[in-house]
Amino acid sequence: MQLLKRLPDGYVVWDKAAEIRFRRPTTETVYATFEMPDEEVAAVQSALASTDSVDREYTVDLVGEDSEVCATVEKTVHVSTDEDKRV
Repeated sequence: MQLLKRLPDGYVVWDKAAEIRFRRPTTETVYATFEMPDEEVAAVQSALASTDSVDREYTVDLVGEDSEVCATVEKTVHVSTDEDKRV
C-alpha cells in the first residue's frame, strides 16, 4: 500500500507473493517499520518506462518490544501501468 500511495494515478499495485520466516516464538505484540525511499519509487517508475509491468521484492522484520526479530517477511509486489488490471 505504501508504494501505491507514493505513485501517481495510473499505476496498479498488488501483492503477488509473500513468505514469512519465523525466528523465535513470542506472545507479545510485534512491530514493523516500513520505508519507501524516493529512490525506490523512482526506480519503479523508471523500470515501467520500458515495460508494462514489474515485480519488486521487499523485506521487513517483525520485532518485539525487546527489539528482537521474531519473524522476517519477504513480499513480492506486482506493479503495472495498465489500468485494465485494476481489481
